[in-house]
Amino acid sequence: MSETTRLSQSELWARQSAFYQEHGPGAWSDATLPLYITSNPTFVRAYAEVIIGYWRDVAAACDPALPLYVFDLGCGAGRFTHGLLGVLEERFAEWRPPSPVVVVGVDVVQPNLDALRQHAMMRDAFAAGRADLALFDATADRELALWLSGARLDPTTPTNPMVFVANYLFDSLPCDMFCIERGTLLERRVATAAEPVVIEDDWSGIAVFDEPLAHPYYEDPDLEQVLRWFGEREDDGFFSIPTAGIRCWKNLHALSGGQMLMLSADKGGATLEMAFTRRANSIQHHGGGCISLTVNYRALAVVVERLGGRVLHRAEESSPLAIVALLSGEDPLDFRKTRAAYRAAIDGFGPEGFFQLKCVLEELYDQMTLQSLIAWLHLADGDPLIMLQAAPALHAMIARATPAEARAVSGLIEASWARYFPIGDALDLPFQLGRLMLELDNAERALFFFERSVELHGDHPAARCSVAQCQLQLGRAETAAQTLNAAIERYPTIVDSKMVNLLLYRIGQALGDAGSDG
Repeated sequence: MSETTRLSQSELWARQSAFYQEHGPGAWSDATLPLYITSNPTFVRAYAEVIIGYWRDVAAACDPALPLYVFDLGCGAGRFTHGLLGVLEERFAEWRPPSPVVVVGVDVVQPNLDALRQHAMMRDAFAAGRADLALFDATADRELALWLSGARLDPTTPTNPMVFVANYLFDSLPCDMFCIERGTLLERRVATAAEPVVIEDDWSGIAVFDEPLAHPYYEDPDLEQVLRWFGEREDDGFFSIPTAGIRCWKNLHALSGGQMLMLSADKGGATLEMAFTRRANSIQHHGGGCISLTVNYRALAVVVERLGGRVLHRAEESSPLAIVALLSGEDPLDFRKTRAAYRAAIDGFGPEGFFQLKCVLEELYDQMTLQSLIAWLHLADGDPLIMLQAAPALHAMIARATPAEARAVSGLIEASWARYFPIGDALDLPFQLGRLMLELDNAERALFFFERSVELHGDHPAARCSVAQCQLQLGRAETAAQTLNAAIERYPTIVDSKMVNLLLYRIGQALGDAGSDG
């Protein structure tokens, strides 16, 4: 084992960094790291509403010649970045921002940014200057250099008020842990094994030692104040201090000239009850050296409030997911529109409530009526995962759909495609959308989706046969024959399939009819 050290200075974080650098966007595409709960359309729209509320509050202070930046810190594979850009631009049809908006994907891992820069669904936004990228170390950097525009932002740069998004960021940055035992404040020091102990693609080998500490413990007066604030509790318990998270917020606060909104979601809490607990926080292992810890947003709030800011959090923090808004700067009306948007979009029936409802309803799709399923899909705002999960139930019901229901399903299919952002994951949404469009007798759109399935997920016999079926329905029998024969040549076993034989028969009939007409 290594010598004991503060948790924030341990070898764990170097291993963590190595994990992200090695895996790049694959850390999300293979489901090693959580992604859905903070990147689904309902979550994205909630953030968009709060951001627009903030921009309405600060509109009078904005320079129309300067951009309104939204920085997605730790953007990873880019699904949230893409989703937020799309929802904001939809809303701009109803409300015009005071300045041009630029959404910036920010990460410390260059392969993540390289992949996002080449993503087909982001190219137009990058080319038009509506989106940009920046390499940024949230634990240390104090300026941002944008890749595409060439803009360099530091505390001396004139800017409009800035927006920062930090979802599942602070839980993976260095922090320290403490406990109070019989009235004595102790630091929780750690020692790690020289090499990770691999157990089913995970690693352990961490020893924890509680030792007395002396003040001042931190050189940073803000961190020291947070430690003293928690250390004055009279009852026994455990708490953490997100040292790197606080440093990150302070650096961004300086970068923005003190005019900023940060929206952050993570496992943790902003109340004292959630931050100071009877049980010690555990280190969660995600595999391959990647770890995360619960975020003490109350500690971050102490610093934000000390510097004149305010913190918005949900009135009832009953779930492990905290969603907070950290506001800094002057506003004559105390950010009234921001606060109203937060209450409506997050503190009421917000993303967490939606996720809980999804977990219940996804087990009941085969028991729902078509109208009920349509209503749920509308509420889900084109959620690609929910559409994918509901597709078998929809497929079974479409034959009995009324014309109005069929139009509604068609619109939901298109909405789901508009929200879709593939990151190399295995779920083949376009294939399922193509099947649904075939059931709706829209062979042209079905063909589009089957071709996208092949592009994104590779060639497979079901997609090739479906392409041939669409071509046949569109009156292209010769092309359908070529497509199907090529599929049989590549996948010989499909010739025994009833579907393939029926399709061969229909193509033969169509070609025969065409010959007779000639």
